[in-house]
Amino acid sequence: ITVQRSLRRALGVDEDGRPSVRTEVALGAVTGVFTSIAICPFEVLKVRLQLEHGGSSTPESGLVAEVRRLVAGEGLGGMYRGIVPLIGRDVPFNALFYGSYESLCTAFMRLRGSETKEQLGSGWIFLSGGLAGCVGWSLVIPLDVVKTRLQSGQSNVATLALLRHIAAVEGTAGLFRGWTAAIIRAFPTNAFLFLGVELTTRLLRGAGNP
Repeated sequence: ITVQRSLRRALGVDEDGRPSVRTEVALGAVTGVFTSIAICPFEVLKVRLQLEHGGSSTPESGLVAEVRRLVAGEGLGGMYRGIVPLIGRDVPFNALFYGSYESLCTAFMRLRGSETKEQLGSGWIFLSGGLAGCVGWSLVIPLDVVKTRLQSGQSNVATLALLRHIAAVEGTAGLFRGWTAAIIRAFPTNAFLFLGVELTTRLLRGAGNP
C-alpha cells in the first residue's frame, strides 16, 4: 500500500481526482516488482523455517541459524531463491488486486448512487477489499506453489519447467494446491487492510492533512 500510494504521488496521478482502473493496474504491477525484491529473503526464510521438523529450540534451529545455513550453503544468492516466480506472482497479483478493488468500489458506488468513494460505507469497502484479495490469489496461486517449492529447496529447475512438471504429474489440482487456505486468509486480511487504509485516509483528510 505504501509503495503504491507513493507511486501515485510521485507521478501526480491523484492531482485530477480518483485514478482510473487502468492506472491502478499499472501502478499495482510496478508495486509488485518492488515488494518482490524486498520480501524475497523473508519469504525464503519463512518457508525454510516452516519446514523444520521437531519443533525444539536448539542452537541449530531458529531464524539466525537458518540464515547462516542458507548463506553458507548457497551464498547470498540463496536469499533470493525463487525470485522469478515471486515476481511472476506479485506483479500480476498487485495489478489484479488494486484493479479489482477500484473496479468493485466503482460498481458499488453506482449501486449505491454514490458520487465519490468517500461516500461508500465501511461495509462496501470491506467487501471490495476482501473480494479483490480473493480474485488476486485465485489467479496467481500456481506461481505461489512453484515459488514455495523452489524456496524450500525441493526443486532446482526453472520456473516454467517446474510449472509444466507439476501440471503433468499432479494435474491442475497440483497447481492450485493450497487454494482454499489462501482464499480463507485472503478475504479477511485484505478486507481489513483496505478498510483500515480508507478510514485512516478519511480521518487524515478530515483533519486537514494531505
